[in-house]
Amino acid sequence: MVGRALILAVNVHSLGAEIRRSMNEKRKKPNIGVITMPSSLAGITPLSNLIDVLHPSAGGLYVITGKASYNHFKDDRRIRISEFRVREAHFLAGTFAVEALRSIYRQLKASYKLARVGGRVDVWIFFRGAESMPLAILAARLLGRKVLVLVVVNFVEASVARGGYIRTSSLLYKASYLLSNRIILYTDLIREWNLEPYRRKIIIAHRHFIDFDKFKLNTSLEKRDNIVGYVGRLSGEKGILNLIEAIPKTLAGRRDVKFVIVGGGALEADVRTSLGKYSLEDKVTLAGWIPHSELPDCLNTWKLLVLPSYAEGLPNVMLEAMACGTPVLATSVASIPAVIKDKETGFLLRDNSPGCIAKGIVNALSDPNLEKIAVNARSLVQSKFRYESAVKTWADVLRTIETDG
Repeated sequence: MVGRALILAVNVHSLGAEIRRSMNEKRKKPNIGVITMPSSLAGITPLSNLIDVLHPSAGGLYVITGKASYNHFKDDRRIRISEFRVREAHFLAGTFAVEALRSIYRQLKASYKLARVGGRVDVWIFFRGAESMPLAILAARLLGRKVLVLVVVNFVEASVARGGYIRTSSLLYKASYLLSNRIILYTDLIREWNLEPYRRKIIIAHRHFIDFDKFKLNTSLEKRDNIVGYVGRLSGEKGILNLIEAIPKTLAGRRDVKFVIVGGGALEADVRTSLGKYSLEDKVTLAGWIPHSELPDCLNTWKLLVLPSYAEGLPNVMLEAMACGTPVLATSVASIPAVIKDKETGFLLRDNSPGCIAKGIVNALSDPNLEKIAVNARSLVQSKFRYESAVKTWADVLRTIETDG
């Protein structure tokens, strides 16, 4: 009888210890903050993916963002969200002094938003525009918080494409790198982006995953018409005007091709003007922004997706197209060549000049191995871009930063 009592007591003690250990582990999950610049509709999917992969590893998840992203996530019960508003005076654009003052204003406002969350966040992630905010990063560090800077694009490429000031961008990014605890890159671009001085801080990790229940092959490539699509912002760094200029050159070699442009942005009026100039209205459909839920059906009607960007990170739509069996033609920038191997898993442009884009489209549509390339691309994304893998990657990142001094 005494022996049974002792055994029961030991079991109860062990069960209690296990419960306490489980509760401690739950309590140890860090509170994570994510801050981005106010963004357009194009920023929703990247931020959504990051929230999805962070949520399992977070005790609490705090997000500071604005515009379309704030409106999209404001009712998401997984996060506590704060709105980041920045008013721009467009008529003052273009001078170095004004751009510098704007940057300081944005950073001070971000610092204020960050400070209001105060001690509730353990780790801050600076993402999509916020990675060039050293004053806000400094504010987080002074509050005793750890900081991850998620670097998506090469600041030199982005600055040139947007007509910005490379020197200003360089100073802002370098200050951010110095102040951060860790720098996150999607792929190993340390040497290409001149990040050797920060090598010890760098972790390679992406936040990309595909919902393969939604993004899948529904229509075989051979049953699709010769439709070439574009998805993204209508802005300078995306090379959209180069693509429009390439359309008449493409039609000179392939009259059976039609184009669909999905997206919106600052250059929409210029795009419409160019289409009218070349009388392309019957060959090009401007679809505007479409709901993300409709994108799989759209991709399944196209024979080629073109991404003629000057600067990129690792485009979600590229991976989504590949999952739908739609070959991709893209410029060889940033992390794109880590996924697309020319004529193996897609097609790479030598440059994004209109002539090169047109030649690339004609050659891709005429490639005898187009079906095989599409199959290779699907296999690649199905093996490398699963949700479980992305969650594990970011859990490892957070464990790494917890051990940093």
